[in-house]
Amino acid sequence: MKHYPERQLTDAFRYNRPIDTATRMEADHGRIETRGCRILNADTIEDKKVKNRWPRLRTLVGITSAVDYGGHIATTVRRYISDENFPKAAYFNMLARGTGL
Repeated sequence: MKHYPERQLTDAFRYNRPIDTATRMEADHGRIETRGCRILNADTIEDKKVKNRWPRLRTLVGITSAVDYGGHIATTVRRYISDENFPKAAYFNMLARGTGL
C-alpha cells in the first residue's frame, strides 16, 4: 500500500459509504489503542485523471487510531491506496498494526 494524502482520497471518504468497516482495541504498556478501518472501492475517486495515475488501484483504506494514555487521547487519521482487491477492513486493520502501513 502507498500513503496517499491528497484531497481526492479525503473527499472519497467524506462523501461515500464504506464497503466494509472493522474496529480493534488493544491494551499494552499502560495505554489503550482503538483502531477503526474503513475501506472503499477505488472507483469512488471522482477525478479519473487521479485514478488513472495508478491503473491497478483497487481499494482505498482509511485508518483512524485513538490512543488513550490515561489522561489524554491522541487521534490520528491515515489514508492509503492499495492494488489489493481484498475488500475486508479487518485485513487492512491488522496490517496497520503489524507493519505500520
